[in-house]
Amino acid sequence: MIRKRFEAEKVVLGGLLVAACGLLIVAMAVRGEHLIFMMCGTFFAGIGMAATYATSTELLLSSAPENKAASVAGVSETTGTIGETLGIAVLGTMMLFMYRASIPPLEVLPLDAQLSLSESAGAAFKAALNWPQWSELILSTAKEGMITGMLVTTSVAAVLLVICASLIFMEFQKRRLTLLSGCRNE
Repeated sequence: MIRKRFEAEKVVLGGLLVAACGLLIVAMAVRGEHLIFMMCGTFFAGIGMAATYATSTELLLSSAPENKAASVAGVSETTGTIGETLGIAVLGTMMLFMYRASIPPLEVLPLDAQLSLSESAGAAFKAALNWPQWSELILSTAKEGMITGMLVTTSVAAVLLVICASLIFMEFQKRRLTLLSGCRNE
């Protein structure tokens, strides 16, 4: 429906920017624990990326020769899967790094609890179960680490989407100028 009303260029760029705004909403909401804003931000990020993905796939397939459409579709699916996997790996690693970097040394805890807390939020949760007398400190510290990791990661992802939108916009402009100059030369 969106694609019928707007040019592909506007849908791709708009989708990236809507997704970036959604991620920024999540980043702002994570500190205050506003679940409704987190849900809305995630919704907008998903809608923006879905519009971008569907439209870019349509552009790719429609530009391919008919006898190569199946190959192009396969390449499109493969590169999409590789991109998703790399995105999860890189952003997930960044989130874990930020979590670990934000965990302060807590000498008051037993050494095993300190190691579990600095390993991951899941390990911190298990440590809280194993050391109930320290569970509040362990869980609150892990929560702060997760908030920091999520805040940084969603903000970086939003900035990357804006950079991608800018690069795509410049490419569309360059192609438009090339087409215009070709029309003037004829």
